[in-house]
Amino acid sequence: MDREVKQILATLRDFYGAPSALPPTEPFEEVLWDNVAYMANDARRRLAFRVLSERIGTAPEAIIGARQEALIEVAAHGILANTFACRRWDLQSSPGQPGET
Repeated sequence: MDREVKQILATLRDFYGAPSALPPTEPFEEVLWDNVAYMANDARRRLAFRVLSERIGTAPEAIIGARQEALIEVAAHGILANTFACRRWDLQSSPGQPGET
């Protein structure tokens, strides 16, 4: 990396601090990241996603099988927790999704 670029990056890091963890890069997890804590700031969204990952999981099957109360607890890091937690049921009824009967 160019020396000038490294110096600029170091200056930015000194001023703003180290960058926070990046959001997920898997397509389904990106959708979860965007919806896990509606209208939340980055810190609350990151916390909600960590809680989702650790307590429920991020695979479609894990979300479909999760208790509604657990999903509401995760979604409560943003606004409209009940609305966003209920979206899980959309996964069950969408063609080609896990849980389809």
